Order: sequence, then structure tokens, then C-alpha cells
Amino acid sequence: MLRTALALVLVTMTGISSAIAQSETQWIPVQYQMLPTSDPRVAPLWSDLAQLFAVAGDDASILVMELPTSNGGSYVIQMLYGPGCGINTCTVRIAEDGRPFASFSVCDDYSQHFLSADGTRFSACGKETDLTEAMPPVGVSLP
Repeated sequence: MLRTALALVLVTMTGISSAIAQSETQWIPVQYQMLPTSDPRVAPLWSDLAQLFAVAGDDASILVMELPTSNGGSYVIQMLYGPGCGINTCTVRIAEDGRPFASFSVCDDYSQHFLSADGTRFSACGKETDLTEAMPPVGVSLP
């Protein structure tokens, strides 16, 4: 499974010593890169919010972390940052090999975002989301 391959890449990239232990789970900090909403890497996961982005202009951006998987695929975590994002209502969307599989709300303090080393859980400000049970984004076309 790709998420297993992701876990191996994450642990290798970050090193066991920098992983955060919480409830016996190894956590890896999500290190986002800020992109404008006009960046072509953003559009596939946020097509349903294109009108919001057009109105917000430079006030909205997307925080992105892209991770390679051991089989040459990719795992992408993106968070809406700016208009439409409140203290605990910022939307995170996750895609695996271009296929969105998770959309959920998190806190806006992105320094407190972590992905479990096995790729099955996301933690934001102490609130965990089980990615195996997360719903895909509504209104976003699957490739």
C-alpha cells in the first residue's frame, strides 16, 4: 500500500530521532511551503473554491507539503490559509498520486501539524484525524 511506502520515506527523510512520540505513535512535523492560489499545483485539490480564490486574490494562499513515496508516487498535504480559514476551521486536503482522499478541518497553527509515521493519522493542535476514515473533498473531481 502506498501509505506504507510513504511511512518508510517519511521516517527515512526525517530520521527516527526527530520523530515525535505521542501515545506510542511516531509523529513527523508537516513542513509546509506557502503557494499562491494561482499555482497550478493547487488547482486540482481546490477546484470547488476557484471563485473564492478569485475574490480573495493575494489574501488567500495554500500551504503545501509534497512527499515522494518509495514507488515513485506522491503524497500531497495542502491547507487553505487566509480567507475561509478560522482558528479551528482551516481545511486540509490530502491526495495520494493525484487522487484526493481526505478533507477535514484543523487549527490554523500549522506549526502544530503532524503526520503519523505510518501515514494513517494527522494531528493538529492535539486533535487527531484518522485518515483511513476521512472523507474525500466534496465537489472536487477525481482524476
